[in-house]
Amino acid sequence: MVPQLVRKLSDNAQFTLMHICGWIAYAVYLMMLNHIGDQSFQLGHLIGYLIPFIAVFYTSLYCLRFFNKKHGLLLGSAALVIMFAIICLVVYVYVYTILPAFGVRLYLTNSFHLGQFVRNILEYTVRFFIFALLYFFIQNYYRKKLLQAKSEIALLRAQIQPHFLYNTLNVFYSQAQSLNNDLADNIHRLSRIMRYTLEQAELNNETVLLRQELKQLQFLIEINQARFSHGLFITYEFNDDIEDLCIPPLSLMTLVENAFKHGDLKDEAMPLTIAVTTSPNHLHFYCSNKKRSRPVYGTSSGVGMSNLKKRLDYSFKDRYKLVVTNEPAQYTVSLTINY
Repeated sequence: MVPQLVRKLSDNAQFTLMHICGWIAYAVYLMMLNHIGDQSFQLGHLIGYLIPFIAVFYTSLYCLRFFNKKHGLLLGSAALVIMFAIICLVVYVYVYTILPAFGVRLYLTNSFHLGQFVRNILEYTVRFFIFALLYFFIQNYYRKKLLQAKSEIALLRAQIQPHFLYNTLNVFYSQAQSLNNDLADNIHRLSRIMRYTLEQAELNNETVLLRQELKQLQFLIEINQARFSHGLFITYEFNDDIEDLCIPPLSLMTLVENAFKHGDLKDEAMPLTIAVTTSPNHLHFYCSNKKRSRPVYGTSSGVGMSNLKKRLDYSFKDRYKLVVTNEPAQYTVSLTINY
């Protein structure tokens, strides 16, 4: 009955309930431990003792978050020092002013000694700070595990529809072979691109061979030429002897696909120009297209370019240069990678 009730609670409610149960268990332990040695120890003394250190625990958790930010070591250390100073002041007022007003005296007023007081506060603060530190690391560990599990589930769900589409394209290809060779070839090209995309997602590849990417790029060009009855003006140049260089998968595809989506490629005077040049430790990619006089329906989110920059940062950091030139009549992208 109880486990079923807990499962029905929201995540925040479960989190709160877990903390309440934990503090109650700790309070019972302290009550039993102190009652054995001191029969006069009362519940009021226990509550008075626990409240400031519960505050230390959660304040420490808050301060630990600063270590995950920029300049985290400096910010976190400063936050902990300020926290300790505030705790000393608050505990003094709490123990020697507030609690006596309710008839609870943990220490005699005339026994106060600043040095001893600070040492006692430091001792208990460090203890509860260690509790908070352990909790912080355990929480982060399980949070990362949970996010990883959710990401894997999301990836599996996202792959169901592309796999279905890929298999359907193969069926269409088989049926189209007896009807129209051009249609069958286009379906075959599209299924090859789909397969390439799925393979990279499943293998979680950070980079692929440049020749693999250029092969898919050729399929993309052929599909769009067939789509517009071979009426597009495209200049595509690359080295005959492509070096064994690597690149994030679908990176060049993203840049060229953007040209097909937003470009006017039917002007012979301003064709879509794609050039790939390589040397043993160098890659240069160039793509330039005439812009449409009217934008395509809907606005671009820029997600593709943003994701590409993140992947390039991850694989090449300071060893690449991506330059986008957006002029009134022309859009140009230049990518240089030094290996």
